[in-house]
Amino acid sequence: MAEIGGMLAAGALKVAAGKLAEAAGDRVMLQWRFKEDLEGMKDTTESIQAVLEDAERQSLQDKSAKLWLERLTRASYDISDMFDEFEVNKTRRKSALRKFKVLNPCLPLSSEVRMAVKMKKIREKLANISKERQNYSFTASNRSNDHQVINDRATSSEVIEAEVLGRNLEKQRIIDLLGRAPASLELIILPIYGIGGIGKTTLAQLLFNDTHFKDYEKAWVYVSQTFDMSKIKEIVRSQLRLEQGQLVANPQEQDAGPSAPMSILIVLDDLWEEDDFKLDELKKSLKLIGNGHKVHAIATTRDAAIAEKVKTIDAHNIQALSADVCWTIIKSKIVGFEGRSDQKRFEDIGMEIAKKCGGVALAAQAIGYILRIKTEFNQWVSVKDSGFWNVSSSSSGSSPYDNVLASLKLSYSTMPPHLRLCFGYCAVFPKGSNMAKDKLIYQWRALGFIKASDGFATWQQLGENCIKQLLEMSFFQRSKSSLIGVEDAVFTMHDLVHDLARLIMGDEILDASTKCNNIGGRKVRYAFLADCSKPLNSFVTCPDKIRALHFLRSGQTGHNDVATYSKKTRALCFLGSDGIRHCPVGFSTAKYLRVLDLANCSLEMLPSSIGELRLLRYLNAPRINDRVIPSCITKLSKLIFLGLRISLNLSELPESIGEMESLMYLDISGCCSIRKLPKSFEKLESLVHLDFSFCTRLSSTAEAFSRLTKLQYLNLSWNNVLALGVLSEVIKNLTEVRYLNLSSIGDQESESWDDFFDSVSTLSNLEHLDLSRNYDFKTIPDSLCSLKKLHTLDLHYCVNLRRLPENMSRMDNLKFLNVKNCDSLDMSTLPITKSSIMLPNFVVSDFEGEKGSNLFLLKDANPHELAIRRLENVRSIEEARRIQLKEKQNLKILTLDWTSGSKGFVEDMELLGALMLPSSLECFVLRGYNNVSFTPAWLKGFACNLTNLSKVTLEGLSQCSSLPPLGQLPNLCKLSLQAMPSLTKIDRGFCGHGMKAFARLEDLTISDMENLEEWTVAYSNGEGAAEEFMFPELRFLEISGCRKLRVRPCPPRVTRQWTIKDSDGVLLRGCGESGPHTGSSTTSAFVRELVAISCRTPMNQWKLLRQLRGVYSLSIHDCSDVSSSPEVARTLVSHPSWEQSKVLGDLVSLERLTFYGCEGLMSFPEFITQLPNLNYLAVRFCPELSKWCEDNKTKIGHIKKRVVTLRARQEPQSRGLVEDLALLGLELQ
Repeated sequence: MAEIGGMLAAGALKVAAGKLAEAAGDRVMLQWRFKEDLEGMKDTTESIQAVLEDAERQSLQDKSAKLWLERLTRASYDISDMFDEFEVNKTRRKSALRKFKVLNPCLPLSSEVRMAVKMKKIREKLANISKERQNYSFTASNRSNDHQVINDRATSSEVIEAEVLGRNLEKQRIIDLLGRAPASLELIILPIYGIGGIGKTTLAQLLFNDTHFKDYEKAWVYVSQTFDMSKIKEIVRSQLRLEQGQLVANPQEQDAGPSAPMSILIVLDDLWEEDDFKLDELKKSLKLIGNGHKVHAIATTRDAAIAEKVKTIDAHNIQALSADVCWTIIKSKIVGFEGRSDQKRFEDIGMEIAKKCGGVALAAQAIGYILRIKTEFNQWVSVKDSGFWNVSSSSSGSSPYDNVLASLKLSYSTMPPHLRLCFGYCAVFPKGSNMAKDKLIYQWRALGFIKASDGFATWQQLGENCIKQLLEMSFFQRSKSSLIGVEDAVFTMHDLVHDLARLIMGDEILDASTKCNNIGGRKVRYAFLADCSKPLNSFVTCPDKIRALHFLRSGQTGHNDVATYSKKTRALCFLGSDGIRHCPVGFSTAKYLRVLDLANCSLEMLPSSIGELRLLRYLNAPRINDRVIPSCITKLSKLIFLGLRISLNLSELPESIGEMESLMYLDISGCCSIRKLPKSFEKLESLVHLDFSFCTRLSSTAEAFSRLTKLQYLNLSWNNVLALGVLSEVIKNLTEVRYLNLSSIGDQESESWDDFFDSVSTLSNLEHLDLSRNYDFKTIPDSLCSLKKLHTLDLHYCVNLRRLPENMSRMDNLKFLNVKNCDSLDMSTLPITKSSIMLPNFVVSDFEGEKGSNLFLLKDANPHELAIRRLENVRSIEEARRIQLKEKQNLKILTLDWTSGSKGFVEDMELLGALMLPSSLECFVLRGYNNVSFTPAWLKGFACNLTNLSKVTLEGLSQCSSLPPLGQLPNLCKLSLQAMPSLTKIDRGFCGHGMKAFARLEDLTISDMENLEEWTVAYSNGEGAAEEFMFPELRFLEISGCRKLRVRPCPPRVTRQWTIKDSDGVLLRGCGESGPHTGSSTTSAFVRELVAISCRTPMNQWKLLRQLRGVYSLSIHDCSDVSSSPEVARTLVSHPSWEQSKVLGDLVSLERLTFYGCEGLMSFPEFITQLPNLNYLAVRFCPELSKWCEDNKTKIGHIKKRVVTLRARQEPQSRGLVEDLALLGLELQ
């Protein structure tokens, strides 16, 4: 690819100019009489900056202009190097003189002489470059080269998913292709090929997440240009349940009876390998992994020849998007475009620009960002006629990537200088890597790319804005695979964007991660290497010029030292270096080092020499195994970032930690051995980010936080010993806090919560408050409503919370309120908003006394999750139609809720008919609907369009006497029917008119159906046709609170567990006939595990037991009359009448028997010895029976495992740290 060339000059010169400005005010520089030199260079840089915009434009066509910009870039680096050397010497001198209490940090004469020589040389070089610009007739720009930085803007939540637009048809086409593959093929490989950025990965993700493959074992492998067969197999094994190349079935399911053959889906994303031998090896390995199971593999590649080699069925050539679709994507980026008075004029030129996108969504998104910030017609014309469209990306002529890269280059050219440097730095990360937001911003700051003077009050705000801009430009994408918490957002770059970053860096970057014999030239400043065990001069000719080094592997050396470093290296990051267990001594000589990231090392300890890195600003060293870290770390006076997370053995922080006066970010989350903080901790007054989550033993005093008044982020979650009263004392001083997390902080007194709410109500800048998983408060006071900036309040699993404050509806900025699993909460106290929407819970109400409701506020909303409550307040059908629910294709989880017993303004049936469900829906809850049936149009849409719907709950439908045809939902997996008193039977109509109903349903709950009398579990599709089970793939069945219910004509087929609770009719009446239903496909009915709970009738009357074949496990809970008849014995052993009628069999196959809370059971009769396969017996909370078991061990001695307890019932014990970390998706490595 041809280089852009020179585009880094503006950023490099800006950093150099900043160092010049700082040096001009330095006392030592003034003492050395360098003021005139500094001012001269400053004037020269300003005159050059004025013409940079025109120089960049000319460099696209004029190679000499490009070379001039490159010389300017190198000169700017030299200026930065000179002042960094000065800072190193000054810091070293200051440290040495501090011992002798010498206040004047003058440097020796030799340093002055060296600086004078260097400054003269660089000033002459800069002057020559400035003089050369006269040869090019560069025109000075009327505006600053610091392009406008886009701040927060008004946005529409009606998002068009550009990544998905136009691809659903292709997704279905590929599913059809896979379905038509010959049944004899054990390995099916379908390649998707097309140019970079066209949407191959997006299409593969759509397929991977489609419910068609819900039952498949799945693995996703990012292959990349480094084809590593061992790595591919390792990733597949880690994502599938594999052991020694074979699929291992869940041991609990081995005896579950016949089931469909397991299938495997593997996506091989970004395949570049061309070697026939390696591709054949890949095919053999995939087939071996399947081990007889069918493997579907989808491979994405840019190369049609690779697709041809690897395919086993026809490959799919992904099609370019039409110009119309590209224009739609572009418009979706431009807020307010549809309302412009001159829209038609811009439409025409916009379509011309859309045609230049080459049918690639990524290009259209990038162009959309450019046009969003260009509001004048002539600016659109300049985009259309830009010289970037004419620059080939290939030295050999035109390329299919030309238009795509041209659009990305155009976007890059609009970046301000600091953002260009920030983006260029990302080129040193490998393709496909995840980049954590906070860590990236702090690295940018440590390297001097961003600072507060760039139009923002703080450099953190500027860093956040940089991330925001890169997201809006589609240069960053939110990572879909990260396990890091929501608050620590993670991003990745599209491969083509990564190509652009490498293209921009040109000769300044060396990638020797795949070919270690690559040698970089004199211009190399950034290097990405495979092996840190080799000396740097084996990779580059000028090691001293290297600014950033990233390593992919450690080389698995056993040495404690690493030769691969340069004393002038600014950033050193290890991305996959498990072989390093001791921090290399050589780091201490890298005097210029500002960023050291040891995140993927397995360090035993940090060396004491770490204190010599006096310019170090960023240190990330998680999972340290030592009990302490060296106290000399506190000498790092410039350190702003310190990460020590999940250092499980770390028991204390250095006593002198308070000397780290510049420290702004401290993360010791998961350091569960730390019990107290050093006294000097209170001196860390610069801290803005503090993470103590999962520090389960850490207790604190008010003094520790008393002076941390700059804190903006505070996470104290999952702390078992934190005294909330202590925190309440100091929280009033934390006036800058924006994020506060106190999730699961253990038992607290209710009075402590009162004090806490009083204190937190004073935090006027608080934006995010997490109080989830706390069980000790029942209400939230009105004082919390004074938090005007609060936009997120997380209360999930606050199980004792009963009411929300009445004034919460006045919190206009509150957009997200999470009350999931707040079982005691009165939902009528949910806030009602008049002018803004609060998600995911939206409460319909009168709109300020007008004739309509506030439902219209949802018109532009397109969230992932939405619950519309109090639908009885909707005033007209038109209101429901206006929100266009069907068009909200981002919506995955939806609840429609009427208040029980309420009378609405509109008939429920008509209102529901106007709320057509979107096809994207995956989970649907209908609650409180108060009508006998449903409109035909809604039923038709429900059955035909909801192909992604996998979970449905119907609850509190008081008048409904018939069910919608849910059986025709092709991917329905979980169904819950609750509290429908008018429903008396479940029959064939529930299945709908199709060949096979409920083909994928695995989990069914029927509860609180007081009048439900009959459930027909089998049906036929016509006269003479064999009967089929209504739910052929059912694994879990729960029937609760259905006392009149009778199941007929036979038991359902439940391959895992059938739970019957407070539903004596099912047990007493059995399942219609006395034996199995024969003459149909239903003869294979069986139940693997039966659980009976709270049944009031004697067990000898449970006819259902006589109709079950081969029950593996029987559990009886809280059934007080289980022993009230001597017939119990005859029920549990082989019964003569069962044999005579060829019933499903007796219970001699029973292996597990559990009695729980059956206080009336006194003893086991002799039958217990007649169950030959019984190998597990549990008796819990059955006092008399437990005593009998202790006294009669010989009678139950043949049972291998016996669990007998006399303990009183207790609440579950709290989880340990490992379980808590796993709950939040964290790992201990």
